[in-house]
Parts: sequence; C-alpha cells; structure tokens
Amino acid sequence: WYRNGGEASSIAQLQSWLQTLLPDLHPLRVRTQACVTCHTPTTHPYIGQLAPGLAVATGGNGFAAKSSDEIGRLAAAAALSDGGWAANECLPRDAFVPRLLVGEVTGEQGPPGA
Repeated sequence: WYRNGGEASSIAQLQSWLQTLLPDLHPLRVRTQACVTCHTPTTHPYIGQLAPGLAVATGGNGFAAKSSDEIGRLAAAAALSDGGWAANECLPRDAFVPRLLVGEVTGEQGPPGA
C-alpha cells in the first residue's frame, strides 16, 4: 500500500471531486502519493509526555495538516514543560492527553488510568 501510490478508487473519487469544484481545470497529468493517517477514539490528536523526556504528537485523524503549526507548538511546549503541558496553555490538556490503547490492538490490558 505504501509503495503503490494509493487506491485507484480513491484517486478516481478525488479527481471527480476536483473536476466538480474546478470544471475549467484541465490537468496535463495527475500524480498521487499514498499517505498514512492515524485515528484516535476522541478525534483529537494525542499530544503530551508519555514519560519524562519522551513526548508524542500523533493521531491527526486525517485532517491535521491544516493544524500542523499549532500541533507542533503544543508538542514542543509539552515536551519542554514540567508535567507535559504548558502551565499557561489555554487549550485543555485532557482533550489531547495521550492514551495507551493496547487492548484494542492486542487484547491486553494497559496500565491503570490509561
């Protein structure tokens, strides 16, 4: 999947949408690349410290590119602050706190409070 440039049906659907939105656009060629998305149960990205010195920013849910500057800022602040979240941050930490989802993948139990 990573090497083939994406699914043909997805490419055709995107081309159809583009033609609908921009009917006067006549591209000489169309080139596509596959990408990977990570989804979280909350639909918010996971941003914060997993342990002292180990921070994460993941789970863009397919629409994080537009927010990448802010996600990067939050991730940098989380990585550099004591406790994993900047004290003066107006966004709620609970909306972005990383969660361990071991059980959903392996059937195992994660640590308490995960």
